[in-house]
Amino acid sequence: MKRWRLVVAGSACYLLALVAMAPAALLDPLLQRASAQRLRLANAHGTVWSGQAVLLLAERADQGALTWPLRWHWLPGALLQGMLAIRVETAPGGTPAIVALHFDRVEIRNVEIDAPAAALGGGLPALAPFQLGGTLRLNIDQLVWRGDDLSAQAVLRWRDASTPYASIAPLGEYLFSFSIKRTFVKVDLQTLSGPLRVEGHGSWRAGAAPKFQAFAQISPQQRLLLEPLLKKIEAAFSAETFSWNFK
Repeated sequence: MKRWRLVVAGSACYLLALVAMAPAALLDPLLQRASAQRLRLANAHGTVWSGQAVLLLAERADQGALTWPLRWHWLPGALLQGMLAIRVETAPGGTPAIVALHFDRVEIRNVEIDAPAAALGGGLPALAPFQLGGTLRLNIDQLVWRGDDLSAQAVLRWRDASTPYASIAPLGEYLFSFSIKRTFVKVDLQTLSGPLRVEGHGSWRAGAAPKFQAFAQISPQQRLLLEPLLKKIEAAFSAETFSWNFK
């Protein structure tokens, strides 16, 4: 009996050691599968519990990939609160994000990601032909994923917005506010600064076409400068999906 207990204890310790030392490279195929090959982890070092890598967002073949350095570290103290938590840093000195795995849900808090506006073309292929310029900052206060139930609040700030299809540059600085509940997404747009003043709102539900309506306050002279952009928007999106109103 004692020998059997020693075998069981030894096997358990061996399995725990394997889990504790699992290499960080194991996360890459999992991320690729979960993101439909859009995201991957390159140059992964360390373990699944504490390591670093480069997060890659796949772009069009002619644009390469966007990259962000990542560092993560397991927070053992979170076990006392009944969850498995990992701190993730996307930039030196930045606010770390927290990924928490509970028994019934996954929570992600304090996400802050900077990227060029061209990244929108990678995530939304319909925007790629617009060759968007400027910089983006995405902030997610909290995202909760419980089974099929997803809820989140996020803000996307677009600074120095530009496109070669508009003679006005930069167009301005804009703020998109997103509210996600289950399969329904609501978005509101407001202008923070710039010559092109745009307000708007839209929604999208899984299985249905997205709808967005924008209200632009521009002069007749500005509208002439924006004519190539407006025509490209009309060609890319149906009137049911995207509509303009001018003041």
